[in-house]
Amino acid sequence: MISTTRKKRHTLLLIWIIPLVALLLAANMLYKEYTKRGVTVKIVFDDASGFLEEKTLLKYRGIKVGSVKAIEMDPESRKKFIVTAMIDKDKAPLIAKEGTHFWRVGPKVSLNEVSGLSTILSGEYIEVLPAFDNDAKAKTRFIADREPAFLKRGGRYFTLISQNGNLPLKTPIVHKGITVGEVLQKKLVKDTIHYRIYVEKQFQHLITEDSKFWKLSPFELKLSLAGLQLSSQPLVNMLTGAVGVSTGSDGAAAKEQRFKLYASKEQIDLHPKTITLLAPESYGLSKEFGKVYFKGVEAGKVLDSEYDPATRQSRIQVGIKKRYRSLLRHSPHFHVVKPSLDFQGAKGLDALAQGAYISFSLRGDQTAIKDSYPLHTAPASQKGVHFTLTAKRSGGLHAGSKIFYKDVAVGVVDDVTLHKKRVEFSVTVFEKYAHLLNESSLFFIKKALEVEASLRKVRVNVAPMEQMVANSISFITPKKSKGRKANYPLYPSYTKLHGKSPGDALFITLRADRLENLKKGTPILYKGLRCGEVTGYEYDKAKDGVAVFAYVKKDFAHKINASTRFFIKKGVDMELSLSGLKLKTDSLEELAYGAISFETPAPNAPKQTAFTLTDPETERANRYTPLTLSMEDKSGIVENSPVIYRGMQIGYVEKLRLKQKRLQASLQIQKRYEKLFQTDTLIWAEQFSADLVQGVQNIQTAVTGSALHVKPGNSGILVQSLTLRSEKLPPSINKKGLRITLKSDMRSSLKIGAPIYYRQVKIGNVERYDLCETGECVRIECFIRPKYAKFVRQNSKFYLSTAIGVDFNLFELKITTGTFETLLQGTISMATPQEYGKKAQEGAEFFMYASAEDEWLSWQPVIKDDENGSI
Repeated sequence: MISTTRKKRHTLLLIWIIPLVALLLAANMLYKEYTKRGVTVKIVFDDASGFLEEKTLLKYRGIKVGSVKAIEMDPESRKKFIVTAMIDKDKAPLIAKEGTHFWRVGPKVSLNEVSGLSTILSGEYIEVLPAFDNDAKAKTRFIADREPAFLKRGGRYFTLISQNGNLPLKTPIVHKGITVGEVLQKKLVKDTIHYRIYVEKQFQHLITEDSKFWKLSPFELKLSLAGLQLSSQPLVNMLTGAVGVSTGSDGAAAKEQRFKLYASKEQIDLHPKTITLLAPESYGLSKEFGKVYFKGVEAGKVLDSEYDPATRQSRIQVGIKKRYRSLLRHSPHFHVVKPSLDFQGAKGLDALAQGAYISFSLRGDQTAIKDSYPLHTAPASQKGVHFTLTAKRSGGLHAGSKIFYKDVAVGVVDDVTLHKKRVEFSVTVFEKYAHLLNESSLFFIKKALEVEASLRKVRVNVAPMEQMVANSISFITPKKSKGRKANYPLYPSYTKLHGKSPGDALFITLRADRLENLKKGTPILYKGLRCGEVTGYEYDKAKDGVAVFAYVKKDFAHKINASTRFFIKKGVDMELSLSGLKLKTDSLEELAYGAISFETPAPNAPKQTAFTLTDPETERANRYTPLTLSMEDKSGIVENSPVIYRGMQIGYVEKLRLKQKRLQASLQIQKRYEKLFQTDTLIWAEQFSADLVQGVQNIQTAVTGSALHVKPGNSGILVQSLTLRSEKLPPSINKKGLRITLKSDMRSSLKIGAPIYYRQVKIGNVERYDLCETGECVRIECFIRPKYAKFVRQNSKFYLSTAIGVDFNLFELKITTGTFETLLQGTISMATPQEYGKKAQEGAEFFMYASAEDEWLSWQPVIKDDENGSI
């Protein structure tokens, strides 16, 4: 009985132990849950789409700090939603207090921003930015931010105001290549865009009252005839763009929170007040490329261009740089520059690369700055004599047409005005040539080709090459006078000039061995001008010859004296030179009856009326001396090839012959130049050539064959024969200067005469080259001009100039080219280090490298003209 009772009690005890253990376990779990339980906060959002209860997380920089527990509509506003979130207990002290920010993070793709792409798979989440202020009060209700909260603290915020909104968010703010901040927001305020930017604390002192902000271009291309340079921003800035910022000069910290955002850095330099240039057309000037220059320096920019139908004028708005604004007080003359090419040279070639541009000069008068100025098509007139020419027609002349006197440009046409029955030309004869002009001056249009034909004569006159491109004006001044006119008539051609008829003539007698082709009416010529004629002839018994009777017009009588020499003139004379093509044929009358010409070497000789008439062969013997030239081959030499000294023809090749298996040329040299030919005289042949570096050379030889050039000797011993050199002489031969030798593995593309540069200034040239005695290298002998010799030091470096250079890395791309001369022929450059050595001595030897090292290109020594060498 007892045992039965104990058994029942034992069973009852076991029944109660199991639930008790379960209760204890549950209590332990509740305790642990309670101890781990975080803090509940409520966050008000404008939109709760994309949030899920128990799934949407709260994160701080990628770390989970809580989760969403419930989502409900705000009872106070149907447009708001309350998200109840549980903040992890260990994170709650940092998050559940004032100053904490919450905002939604989801996928966002737009032209300005791509972000949150990771949420496409993981789902949207709530980003948290804790309050870092330890003294902040606890808080459990928050208003979510519509935009991401600023992730930086301690810096400063500014507003940039611009006219367009093409600047993406996150665009970096850059100072001297260093990122100091970024663009955080942008919004439209009336007609302008306001960018909110942030500058980090360590850089905020850079922003001063006069700091400037501008947009940085991803690429910058500079192109001219001197070369091409392409530079770019770092790769990341090439994709997003960048904003540049400068530090003001006064150093005062910025108080104003707003700054203007300029479209480019060059716009910062422009004066805020613009000027307007008025012209009949815009001349292709654009705000993208139009520049304004003063004496070759960029002084402004074309901002806009429009055509006004009311005034029929183009209005070109121009901004002038602040530091050049004061120049406008001196009566500026603005003119457009476009590329042009004539035989005096090429002008405005830089406009081929950058387009038409504007240049201006000052006339010196002190005036107030105007709002508008005329834009001219030609530069301001030079100082000189200003007057007017009047004609019935324009004759193909225009503003800029040149005025010539004896084929020398002495003036220019400033403007052309059309009246009802006449055309007026406002012209200027330059000050240095004003003495050529007086009241007797006669002006006529000089055409490219003039043909004058009559029963008495045929004359073909081809203008010099410079005047063949366009018509020009020439003038003669037949009398001496001190006065000038304000207006002169302009005749359509030289033959239309109204000259006076000659008065009484001077009669002379010419004696010759035989009559040749002379008859009554044979003309007497002086410098090609008909000044008289033969009136008759008779047999001279005393001298067994012919006496020819003639007269010379009164205007030419003073040219006849005891020194005058008369000779029979050739029927046809052709002269081709760089100054022009002159084809002279005697008139039909002269071809039939011959012609007589004369010259007077001594103007003050006593008067005389009887002379000896010389035939062409005798005249040539009197004026020329023979010279024999030996040569290995013809070298392009033909009969009548010219002999040139300092660009002037002093003789010609009479004939070629082969003597003892060697070619010889018989030269005829004018007697007054025979002293040039001595034992050490050098003579060589040059042929017609044309290239982009040297241009057109020896153009006359295209017709006449190679020209012989002479370098006079100094021995003092005259010779009658010389040997033709096989190669052209360099321009520096026999000149004083420093001569050094460069050794190189190869000659490369170097030629005799190739230039040597120091800091892109030509300081010398290559005189000759040859192999070393052992053949292991090339010796290049060079000439350095005396004024540059001090820059050549014992430790100077010589290298071949690179035609094209490319420098590329992840952050920058640069392409540079040399000049046309460098591209088409070899050139040598020199670099001298900061710590330069002693001066190089005559005959010094250097090694020439194939290219320059980067360090050499940065050397910029200040070299004093000392005797001891290094400082």
